[in-house]
Amino acid sequence: MIKYLGFIILFSAISCNKIQSQEISIYKNDGEDIENFEEYPLNEIQLSIPANEKYSYVKIKTIENVINEKKENLLYERDSVNRLRLFFPSAEYKRVDKENAILDFWIKSAKNKNVKQIKGVLSYLKNNNETEVSFNLKDDVDKNLVSDQLPFKIFRVNNTVVKKYRKKGQEKEAKDSGRLLEVVVKDDEFMTKTFGSQVIEFTTNQIVFWIEGNMVNLIDIKFFDKDNNEIKLSEDQNDAIITERGLYAFYFDQKPQADWKIKVYHSNKRTLVEVPFEIKK
Repeated sequence: MIKYLGFIILFSAISCNKIQSQEISIYKNDGEDIENFEEYPLNEIQLSIPANEKYSYVKIKTIENVINEKKENLLYERDSVNRLRLFFPSAEYKRVDKENAILDFWIKSAKNKNVKQIKGVLSYLKNNNETEVSFNLKDDVDKNLVSDQLPFKIFRVNNTVVKKYRKKGQEKEAKDSGRLLEVVVKDDEFMTKTFGSQVIEFTTNQIVFWIEGNMVNLIDIKFFDKDNNEIKLSEDQNDAIITERGLYAFYFDQKPQADWKIKVYHSNKRTLVEVPFEIKK
């Protein structure tokens, strides 16, 4: 069942231009089990952000509060229930230059019938902050495809070099978790034996990258043909991207061509614009 509530979004100015107001909606997830949070009923709020040709991408940076008529905040307190993902605003940027962007986040559903206020901050990426890279599918394996000036690196990986990067992924996992490398390797072997293959399977209709460094600055990767037409990812895959500890496999409905290129959208403090917003009923 879907409920529509008549909120109006009031945005602060961007470059002295007000973003137009629009309605948002609340979706109730009847019977949907989200990561086994049965005891924590959730609702999804979707924000429709108007298209703006001055910016490429937009995301929710923070949601400060969602207040009902009893002045209760409907955001979950993570630490009180020891669940790190009970409040998850959309972490991904969405395109906003040509059409409205739909952003979502979650609140408590039991008390959301009389929401009076929503307050937060949007983060916009300015236009012309992408790096275009042409690469050879045969020769540009195991090489950083982007400038060393960027805070992240992107390597193309195929079946002949993937073991090297899987080892790097295990080493990073061991360092981040404080476990011995041998323990991480044994855990991987156990998961594979118990649940089947946990690794990316190489196919002809994919391109695989190893990405390392500050991922916060990496907004998106898009693929284009020689005539600059965007190559869409496969509709048969869930988001058409599979990840494995730093490895990212992009799937297509066709075999990648040698003259394809990628555009890497990235950010820094000078290219992001933060926009506070407040929703009142």
